[in-house]
Amino acid sequence: MSFLRETRAILKALDEDEAVAVGAIVRASRRVFTVGNGGGAAHASHLANDLRKISHIEAYCVNDNAAEISAREND
Repeated sequence: MSFLRETRAILKALDEDEAVAVGAIVRASRRVFTVGNGGGAAHASHLANDLRKISHIEAYCVNDNAAEISAREND
């Protein structure tokens, strides 16, 4: 039950106008790059997929291309 309480508290703390403004920026840009570390990498990948599939927004997850990440680190 603590998960649900935490989720409610987070949702109550969100500023609806700010969330709408962020959504408008994402829609206007039509391109999103996500990145995460550890478990956040999976969330970033999932978000990029949902943005492409559901919202038809061009989205890329930097974590999803390990070859590119390691090549850039070498340079």
